[in-house]
Amino acid sequence: MSILHRLYFLGLAVLGVLQSAVYGQVPAPAFRKDAELVFMSAKGASLARIDIEIAERATDRMRGLMFREQMEEGQGMLFLFPTEEPLSFWMKDTPLPLDIIFLSADRTIVTIRKNTVPFSEASVPSDHPAKFVVEVSAGFADRHRLAPGDRVFWQRL
Repeated sequence: MSILHRLYFLGLAVLGVLQSAVYGQVPAPAFRKDAELVFMSAKGASLARIDIEIAERATDRMRGLMFREQMEEGQGMLFLFPTEEPLSFWMKDTPLPLDIIFLSADRTIVTIRKNTVPFSEASVPSDHPAKFVVEVSAGFADRHRLAPGDRVFWQRL
């Protein structure tokens, strides 16, 4: 093999390593407990309590739970939006199936999208305007009998 061929293959190998470093798998962020959240029935009964990570900045809301490969039953993410409006999410780069719970400005559940499809780029919309969104593990809403009209309360730590 000529020296030019060897240099060519060495260059390809170096390019592959650099490409893996730049475009490789993004490490999954660790869960960060920012607050505690309680789901209450419309009649005032406590349905569930979870620890939540809060996504308040636009960049945090866009990233959401992307690249997370696990989430405990008692964990979730709360998205805070500046205004109440129709919202839509997607599951791009999200390997976990989730229940997505949309809340109005008064923290009432207006829409629950159950068992979303991992990695899907399909729109997951609210049926009504929402200002807050809670993402939890798929099946959570059924396990805790959450329904539109239930309320959600949280307190930052």
